[in-house]
Order: sequence, then structure tokens, then C-alpha cells
Amino acid sequence: MKRWILLPLVVVAAVAAYASRASVRLEIFPTVSVADARSTVTVTAEIRDANGKRVPNGTQVIFNTTLGQFRETVVTTENGFARGILKAGGIPGSAKVTVTVPAFSTVGTTDFEFLSDRSLLASAKEYIEIVAPSDLRFSLDNNLLGASGPGKTVKLRYREVEIEADDIQLDISAYTVRARKATLHINKKDYEFGELSFRLNTRKGFGTAVVPADVISSIELAGFMPMIRTEKRDRLSLVQVTSSGITAATEPFPAEGFLFMDPSESITQISAKKAIVFPRKLIQFQKAEVYVGPTRVMQIPLYQVNLNGNSQMFTEQIVNVADNQLSVNYPYYLSMRPGETSLLRFRLGGNAGRGFSATGGAFVDYELRWNRGDEFDGGLTFSGIGRNDWNLGLRQSIQIDPHTNAFAQLDMPAGRYLYGNGSISRQFTGFQVNLSGNASRSLRGLNYEDQRLSLSLDTDGSKIRNLPVTMYYGIGLTSNKTRYDLQNRQDVTRNYRDLALTTRAQLNSITIDSDTNLNASISTNVRPHRKDRAVGLLGSVTVARQLGTGANLNLTYDYVDDLFDGGFLGRHRLSFQGFLGSGRTSFSIFGTKSLDADRLSLNGDFSYQVSGLWRLSSIYTFDKFLGDTVLDYGLGIAYRLGWREVGLTWSKRTGRLGIQVLGTSFN
Repeated sequence: MKRWILLPLVVVAAVAAYASRASVRLEIFPTVSVADARSTVTVTAEIRDANGKRVPNGTQVIFNTTLGQFRETVVTTENGFARGILKAGGIPGSAKVTVTVPAFSTVGTTDFEFLSDRSLLASAKEYIEIVAPSDLRFSLDNNLLGASGPGKTVKLRYREVEIEADDIQLDISAYTVRARKATLHINKKDYEFGELSFRLNTRKGFGTAVVPADVISSIELAGFMPMIRTEKRDRLSLVQVTSSGITAATEPFPAEGFLFMDPSESITQISAKKAIVFPRKLIQFQKAEVYVGPTRVMQIPLYQVNLNGNSQMFTEQIVNVADNQLSVNYPYYLSMRPGETSLLRFRLGGNAGRGFSATGGAFVDYELRWNRGDEFDGGLTFSGIGRNDWNLGLRQSIQIDPHTNAFAQLDMPAGRYLYGNGSISRQFTGFQVNLSGNASRSLRGLNYEDQRLSLSLDTDGSKIRNLPVTMYYGIGLTSNKTRYDLQNRQDVTRNYRDLALTTRAQLNSITIDSDTNLNASISTNVRPHRKDRAVGLLGSVTVARQLGTGANLNLTYDYVDDLFDGGFLGRHRLSFQGFLGSGRTSFSIFGTKSLDADRLSLNGDFSYQVSGLWRLSSIYTFDKFLGDTVLDYGLGIAYRLGWREVGLTWSKRTGRLGIQVLGTSFN
């Protein structure tokens, strides 16, 4: 039966022709930012053609986002790289960032989170360490990490918090720890619990503990009146837990709040002796074993799982067949410990855009990552070792003191081009000062140099009396210098300076009903020295609606009338994001439409589990900008063979049938 199913797939692979396409690799640094209508991050797109070579210089790349605004929408490549500067809007949330390469009919997407408050940036760099000599397992499908060990041999550490217990379960997305027979060490004190439910990032929770309580010792009659005598005795009680200690519970807590969640439905699990969790980023495992159901399929000393994007199992991350083409992504870890990871990575081929097609090319990369919690986070990457299109990249963020943060980024593709950007911000009483800049220059060929420096001062928010509105004020200075040589060796230099006074009104989140929230922000930029377009205006309104269990929809309207891309994207923009996960069906969609310009982007993914063996999937990508159109859609059917799937796909881009083996998670 299995051979009969595979036979037509093999025949299709033998007669399929190769199709031209390109791949887009996206990186955003810093990895998180604040929705303050001021902060910026750099979106780097590396674009390679079907053979794995970087696309020609001057290839047009279009940047788009559902939250915030790109400083330049249309950017051309330099040595295969295109970079867009994404400026935060005033509304927090997860932005869908889209990068389109019309000449190669390719679209790449990624997610980026804008936080509501600058204080939350610190938690994005924290890590949680769990050691369990007996049993530690991570459920790949629901982000649960559980560990057991008699005699309190399971140990969890998070900043100054330490927990020793017989059993521990960590819900990574919620920072919630559930534990049995536990000792909590916090604020230099130890507390014993029979059961414990504790949120690490808020240092609050509930537990059952033996504490002194008033109990009735005797009842005596004094005349006709009963006299009740009490005394202090130790008894098991429900208590509230904070960083200051434990107190008698003053509010109810359900008994099911102590129950461990059931990970048994998770198909893929990872067993290890030690795990280091970087929330929102990744998990590192030592002495890892990968299980699919009850079967152990892989054993490796050091292993890492990304928490962003699709969670594929180890074998799918290493090797798969996409569109009849073998793809390999093998990480050989040189070292792995809290705060530092180094590895050599071998890559062969990869996915092309969002569809079912693939590209070629072989690469060897060296990657070094370091993390010291809030204070120090960065990495060094040397990609394409031995190739003539290698790249050297450096990333670093640092907390100089509790009030001062800085970051820097540097790229040097093949020694031909140098790009860097950086920022340093300082929080004072009532206001913040930020100095940022980016620069690029050619190292070979025609001379080219571009420099941009910005200095801004922004006040902390002040609430308007009796209104759910917070006001922010600021002033910004910008200097831009561009110098380049023409073919006739004539030097051309352009200078630009700008002064802007800014105000921002932020609507505090309003609850329309139990399932609907409203957020809004409006910013003005006044440039006193300009005679034309002296006033710029940016506004956003977002409605978030929970559509029952497992479904939600976000709708955003943006008004943009500024110096940047209002002419290209228009002044009015609608964006939406939706998700449905119910039973056998999974569906997600997001898109952006300019109401007064030729700009439309629409992406959708659909999956339906027909039975325990068969699954249907589809993707749709449409992108239109000033007459350039990218359209791709495809269908896939997957069949489970044992613990894995094989799939048969069709894509409009390739116009042919293709085979997917191992990496068949289309949605």
C-alpha cells in the first residue's frame, strides 16, 4: 500500500522541470521594539536567485508592514542585500512584515512585536534554566516543558527566583510554573509548598502551604454563654505568594489552577537533562532525544528549537524534500551553555518565498550567539564560508546602566560594502533622549557613502484629565549626507537637515465589549523651517475582536501624511489579520490595502485534516505595487506514513506538481 502511494510521486519528480525563482531571508534587529511612534528597527533582506547566487545590484525590493511605517518603501539591492528602516507606530502588537521582489515574483514574510511599554524590553532578553537528572520533556505543539525527579531534584532558576520540586511544568508563553512538593527561594528566603502556581515575570501566585492558623481548641460555658478558645496550630492552607513572602489567601483560586496541563496529544516531544528557555526566542537542550509518539528518532548532545514561526521537529529542520529538491539545514553545535552558543551550519537549498517551491545553493556558516540577560545580547555570523559572496555580520545590544541602553549592527558583504547602524538612549526623570544613526559606504568600485544621524528628546506620557488619553511631546534633529562618484569621476554631495516638533496622543485601550478592544494613536510632526509640507500627520486605529474559541480578527486603519512614502503608498491604508483554529481546520490571513494608491498585499494559509492519514493544505500570495504584480497560489495533499508525511503539491509559480517529504507542514 505504501509503495503504491509513493509510485506516482516518484514519477512526477522524474518528469518535473526546473522553474526560476528566488529566496528571501529576513532578519530584524533589534529583535523587539516599543510602539512609541519614534523607535526604529532595521529589516535586512538577503535575496538569492534559484541557483543560490545573490541577485544583481539595483534589484527593486518593496517593504510593507501592518503596523508602523517604513522610512522608504522601495529599496534597491546592494550585493544581494536590501534594508528597510521600520519606524514604530503608536499601537502595540504583532506586525506582519512583507518583503516583495517583483523581478523574481517572490514574497517573504516575518512577524515583529511592538511592545506597549519600554519596561517590557528587559523581559525579552531573560532566560529560564531547568535541570532534571531524571526526566525533562518539552512538548513542541503547545510550548509546555515538564520535569520530574524525586527528592526535589528538579531545579528551576529565573533571575533571583529558584524553585526545587519533585514535579515542575512550565508554560513558556505565560511564564507560569506549576510545581508539586516545591521549595521556592525568593528574596533570600525559602518557602515550602505542597502545590504551587507561580508567574515568574510578575513574582505572584498561589500555593498550598503549612502555616500557623487560629483553630478552635475548646468550647466552655460561662453561665449561659459559650466561650470559644483558639490557639495557633500549623495547618495546610491556601496562600498567596509574592516576592515579599506568603500571606493567607484573600481571593479565591480554583483547585484546577494547580493541575498540570496534559501534553499527551503532542506528537513531537524532546527529552533532555537540561533546558535553557529564552521566552519569545528559543530553547536550548543538553543531551537531547527527539521522540515522535513513543519512538525515539534522534539523539544529539546539543540541540536548539526556535519558538518563533513554525515549530518543526529536528529531522524536518535538518533535511526535507521541497518541490522535488533536497534541502538541508544541519547545525553542528560547537558549544552551548547559558548565555553562549556557537555552531557550524551547513545549508543546501531552501524554500522559495511563501510557496511550495525551492531554490538551490550550498553554504557553510559560522554562528556565535551570546546573551547575558538584560545587560548583554548579540551575535557574530560569518555566512557563506569559502564562497565569493560571503558576509560578515555583527549584532550587539547592551544595557550600560539601568537607565541607558545601546545597540549596534554591522554587515560587510564580501568585503565590497559596509553597512552599520546604532542607537543609544538614556532615560531621565520625565523624558528620554535618543541618539541614532546609520551609515553605508562602498569598499570597492565606484565610491558611495551615505550617513544619517538623528537626535531626539521625548517626554514621558502625561494623562489628560477625565479622558482615556495619554500625551507625549518631543523634538527631533536629523542630518543626512550622501556622496557618490559618477562614471566620469565627478563627485556629487547632497546634504539634508531637518528639525521636527512632535506630539502624540495615545488612546488607552478601550473595552467595547467582552470580546472587542479599541486602540488608537495620532501623531503630528511640525517642521518650522519648511515652507511646503510643514506639518505631517500620522494616525492609527485598531479594533481587535475575539471571534469565539480559537478565532480572532484585527482591523487597522492608518493615515499617513508625512515626508516619507505618502506619495507611493497613499495616505489611507487598511490592514487586517485573522486566524481560525477549530477542530481539523486551521486558517490564517493578513493583508494591506492602500485606499488611494496602487498597493495591495494579501496572504492566506489554509489546512484541513481530512482524517488521521490525509491532510489538505493551500497557500495564496498576492502583491501589487505600482503596476508590478506577484501572484502565487498552490494546493497540497499530504499522507502520513508511520510518523511522517509525504505530500504532493502544485504551485502556480512552477506550474507543475512537486513532492514534499519530511518538511510538509504547509500551514
